[in-house]
Amino acid sequence: MLPGQPVITGLIKTNGNAGTPITLTGINFGTSTGTVTINGVVAPLKPQTIWTPTSVAVSIPASAASGLVILSTSSGLTSNGVPIKLTEAVSCPVQ
Repeated sequence: MLPGQPVITGLIKTNGNAGTPITLTGINFGTSTGTVTINGVVAPLKPQTIWTPTSVAVSIPASAASGLVILSTSSGLTSNGVPIKLTEAVSCPVQ
């Protein structure tokens, strides 16, 4: 691990479907925005989210699949990956 490298220590909400909010907790996230990816897909920040050195909130993007959540800081440092299981929304046909 590099000095100052971000480390995700937990996820608040470890499963869900598109649009579900999740919060990452950890250390060294930096004081300005970076990016969060879920299985390689960029997750949008929640409206009015404050990116702090220890937490950030995002929404699960529609095109994401189960895999690793990874945070990259604005200075280019990348965190460890934390697994998340995504579920698909069930749709009922209209009759």
